[in-house]
Amino acid sequence: MIVGQPGAGKTTAGQILLRQNCNCIVVEAGDVIRERYIQEARPGEATLSFVERLFRTEGYDLNVTIIVRRLFDELSNAPAKTAAVVVGLRTPEQIKKVSEHFAEAHTLAVHTSPRLRFARIKRRNRADDPRSFDEFIREDFRELSWGLGRVLYESPNYLFNERSIRDFATRLLPLYSVLGGA
Repeated sequence: MIVGQPGAGKTTAGQILLRQNCNCIVVEAGDVIRERYIQEARPGEATLSFVERLFRTEGYDLNVTIIVRRLFDELSNAPAKTAAVVVGLRTPEQIKKVSEHFAEAHTLAVHTSPRLRFARIKRRNRADDPRSFDEFIREDFRELSWGLGRVLYESPNYLFNERSIRDFATRLLPLYSVLGGA
């Protein structure tokens, strides 16, 4: 499981693993949220407000059933010894639930400074991304309050992502291998 704050490089890490043919499948927790948002959000509801509403009504293990089902569906069509990678879980409850389905589950926390994360978010330019640094910081603290801070704190594996994608990949791939990836 690859965790981190918005803009840290979680999705990039998943893309690197896929591009390097690391014998893995990658499921993005954020994709599940975005799909549900399109179907279920109230008119004018902000993405983070939608997520908080789902946490209140469905619990902090939100979407784990969907994520695990996708992992098992993809693994059923994959070669033997294919690793499952989940990108973007946000709560300890999500980590715990996913871990219950996989005997050798590992968590990798990707860390990046707030200023660099904000610059990356501005470049990716998703419709729901914060437009100012102040808004970015408010959203950061909101996600940390859901338990992301605890997830990052408890992760036994860290990777700092402050330089180029090439540098990140150079340090990610050996760590992925040590953690049991192909």
